Amino acid sequence: MDIIKKGILALCAAAAFTVGGTLAGAEEFEFDTSSAATVDSWGQSFTCYTSSNGGQYIAEFNPAWITSDSEFEVEFETEANGTKAPVELIFQTWGDGPLPVNPDVKAEWCKIAPYEYDTDSAKFSYADIVDAWGTDDFSTVYALHIGDTGESMKVKSLKVTNTTEAVTSTDYVFDVSEAAETTEWGQSYTCYTAQAEETYIYNFNPLWITPDTEFEVEYDFTGDYDDRSPVELIFQTWDGLFEKNPDVKTNWCKIAPDEYDSTHARFSYQSIVDAWGTDDFTTAYAINVGDTGGPLKVTAFKATNVDVVPVVHFPEDANKDEDGVTITETKPVTTRSPITTVTTFNRSEPAHASANATIFIILGIVGVVIIALIVILIIKIVKKNDIYSRK
Repeated sequence: MDIIKKGILALCAAAAFTVGGTLAGAEEFEFDTSSAATVDSWGQSFTCYTSSNGGQYIAEFNPAWITSDSEFEVEFETEANGTKAPVELIFQTWGDGPLPVNPDVKAEWCKIAPYEYDTDSAKFSYADIVDAWGTDDFSTVYALHIGDTGESMKVKSLKVTNTTEAVTSTDYVFDVSEAAETTEWGQSYTCYTAQAEETYIYNFNPLWITPDTEFEVEYDFTGDYDDRSPVELIFQTWDGLFEKNPDVKTNWCKIAPDEYDSTHARFSYQSIVDAWGTDDFTTAYAINVGDTGGPLKVTAFKATNVDVVPVVHFPEDANKDEDGVTITETKPVTTRSPITTVTTFNRSEPAHASANATIFIILGIVGVVIIALIVILIIKIVKKNDIYSRK
């Protein structure tokens, strides 16, 4: 049953990418390595926690973007003399992650050697990564590291070529399927952000907000809106992982829309900054859409012209494995409150997608369901013939 569940999870992930938003063609993904550290004695100069990690860490690179044409290219400074590769790429997973353990993965701490290197650069091939990892399924890659191999080293840059990375400048469409009907100043929809405590499920990162960003909300409202807006946007903060920003005016920051009617409202960047007190949204730990006294239910919500920039998280704590190699400390998944929101990207389509787009989405979902049924049927046949052996 585990292998069946894993196959269905993979197919559902593929469907989410297809339905949730269009991905760009072959592109390079460049990591922000500005905070990389100088390390030696098998330490890690750079670490990236991936978006497959179920929200425990800040999401950046999604390993599902890796293609058979991808290569990892790193530039570095080192005191090594070049007699051996001065750097190594490390794919990391762990057993209490958000997905079932993949039995094909060879090691939780998987080291990959470069196929080409000199004293300041190295390249890692897709084939070598698959060979070391044990499979071309990277869904359980929860962290990527660049480490030294015994001599002092500092990462200067890191990129992945030929990826299917999502385009960065886009509209961000929130999934409001769990929005509730509220009244008397309640909140119909809440999104906990990527800047909140690590225990929250990863959603929208407020650092993606640009001066061109606007928040647009659609809703069902049956009250009287002649004297005031039926809806409000609320940026919320509290004492969390990051330092309190003294410029933030209030923990519960209410923003009135620039335009509204009985079904739509628009909130401008300037209105948000004026109410929040600063253009630094680092401590915006939750974004809420609430009513202003009358019955209201959010039906659509998006942020326009956002800039999806990776935010690198560098852990301070580390431990050693049995070979004395520094390993980043992992944490179990805990939750502070129930979170049900799931995010999708929409590069160009408005919230009210065209009929043609809807048809393609429905066909895509039907196709994924058919593929899932075929996979399950094949597994049952293989089991029946005693060919399949569970690891």
